[in-house]
Amino acid sequence: MKKYLLIGTFLTVGLFVYNFYSPGVCLGGECEVISNIEQTASLSNPEIIQKQLNIGQFVLIDVREDEEWDTGHILGAKHIPLSSLNEETTRNIPKDKIVYLYCRSGKRAKNAETIMNDLGFEKAKGIGGIVEWQENGGVLVQ
Repeated sequence: MKKYLLIGTFLTVGLFVYNFYSPGVCLGGECEVISNIEQTASLSNPEIIQKQLNIGQFVLIDVREDEEWDTGHILGAKHIPLSSLNEETTRNIPKDKIVYLYCRSGKRAKNAETIMNDLGFEKAKGIGGIVEWQENGGVLVQ
C-alpha cells in the first residue's frame, strides 16, 4: 500500500513540476503559454506570430522576389524567393523544424509549401500573404 502511495505522490509532483515549467512567452509582467502554435499559424495575428518567431518556435520564410522583399518584410523572416527554393537554398534550415511560408497574397506560399514538403520539410506550411499581415497591424522592416 505504501508503495502505491509513494508512486502516486511522485506522479502528482511530477505533473505539478511539468505544468509549472511549461514553455511560455513572458513579456513584461505577463506570461502567456503558447503551447499549440499550429492554432496560431496565421498572418492575421501579427503579435502572436512575432512573439513565437522571436523565441524560435518556427522558421519564417518570405518567398517573394527580391524587389518585393526590398520594399518591406516581416522582422526575423528569411528570404528565399519561390523561384530559388531548392535543396541548396534550404540546406541551413532544420528539416524537423516548423517552417511557415508567406508571400504577397498567399498563392506562392502554398506553392512553396508543396516544394518544401517535396524537399522533406514535413512541417512546412503556407500561412498567407503580407497583405493580410499589414491589414491586421503587422509592421514591415526594410
